[in-house]
Amino acid sequence: MKREINLITDEFFFDPEARFKRIVLAGWLFCLIGLLGGMMISKGFEIKRKNLEIVQLQGHLAQLSKEEADLTEFTQKNGQVNDEGSFQDSIRWVEILSTIGSIVPEGAWLKGFDGGITKEGKDQPAVKQIKLTGFASSHAPITLLLSRLERQSIFSQIRLVYTEKKEMPEDHFVHFEMTGRLN
Repeated sequence: MKREINLITDEFFFDPEARFKRIVLAGWLFCLIGLLGGMMISKGFEIKRKNLEIVQLQGHLAQLSKEEADLTEFTQKNGQVNDEGSFQDSIRWVEILSTIGSIVPEGAWLKGFDGGITKEGKDQPAVKQIKLTGFASSHAPITLLLSRLERQSIFSQIRLVYTEKKEMPEDHFVHFEMTGRLN
């Protein structure tokens, strides 16, 4: 009785056709290993490329987050955008400058103006205020400017805060400050 069973027959080792089959089989195995290795290398390059894209996208995300924070800060200061694309609680500087430029009388000059929006309470509407500072050759142009501002529909509660004539020979102008609310 035979003690062992040989599953690979002697023909596999000694048959010339079997030798050719072994070489072909080894060649196919080598090709499959090469193909698998090539796929792994290409996947490695693809992973590196994707990681680079991720780093770039993280940079863009950080930039967008900063822009979003800036926009949030801007809208908190200037109000929310309404349906027409303008800010509900913002100061309309173009309209204000155009109006003021057309009503400042001869002999009066503005040297500064400032505006701000304040909210007195959560349920209260925002109050838009403006402050004008300047100088004039006399009190008459200041009075004329004050009356013209009061007649404009975009201003309300115009007040003359002070006028001051300096006692210096090089400064013979009357300086003034006015405040008011914007409608």
